[in-house]
Amino acid sequence: ALCNEKGCSVQEPYPGFIVAEDFASKCLDVDATRMIDEMDAAIPTVHTGQEIVPGRLQWVSGKHIDLHYRGNELKRRKCWIQDGGTDKNILIYSYTGWNNPIAFATSDWNKSTHFKPICDKYNQFADACGFDRSNHAITTAYDDKEANIGFHFDKTRTLSDRGCIAVLKIGKCARRFCLRERVIKDISEELSEKEKEKVKVLLDKEQDAMPLIFDEYVPPGTLLFMTMEANFRTQHGVPEESSTVGVSGSIVFRTVDPKKGSRSTRELKKNSEKVYK
Repeated sequence: ALCNEKGCSVQEPYPGFIVAEDFASKCLDVDATRMIDEMDAAIPTVHTGQEIVPGRLQWVSGKHIDLHYRGNELKRRKCWIQDGGTDKNILIYSYTGWNNPIAFATSDWNKSTHFKPICDKYNQFADACGFDRSNHAITTAYDDKEANIGFHFDKTRTLSDRGCIAVLKIGKCARRFCLRERVIKDISEELSEKEKEKVKVLLDKEQDAMPLIFDEYVPPGTLLFMTMEANFRTQHGVPEESSTVGVSGSIVFRTVDPKKGSRSTRELKKNSEKVYK
């Protein structure tokens, strides 16, 4: 209703999954098509072999070892921000493959003239909708047609139950965004490890065969909004493109529960040393 009042075009392809076009311009007063270019002009990128500067606003290349996923480079680059300082404690969105060293790439969005106005206005929207305010966000950039993220759902172990997941599309061009229902089935603990592996293979095949609920090229400025329930029951992804595309990306707002996801810098440093060993 709030998006409609602002003049956004709104659809709800799945209960709790809402797509609001023109959200950036009409609700945040920003030009989403310029945001990645403005970030690239203002903040550095940490490349392979370079050190992450703790607390600095920075991109981290997907080739950087601290951002590797199960030993493989990511086909995208990322930037982490949070609501508050990072000297003593850092908020963690703990996703599959997350490594302790990457926590130090997080910066305080209140110190950024680029991010603070956007985050404040987004949180005004969250307040009006009755959800917990966002205190954490990750910006992702897809630089070419190979850049992508596979089907997944956001892991909730460090997130607030009263929050939501909001994906703001940014960059110069539209990019395909897909949504499908999750196959949610428990695997019996009575099975042997070999039997469990066979069941997992069958479940993966069943999951891959699930039809797409939403499959559209989403223009910059669009907000893709998910309740925690909708996130749990679906998978979303940004697939590779077959032809050349311009730079695109997203800012994903989340609410980290400090009781679950706040880590001291001392603990993170100790765990990082173990990772490097």
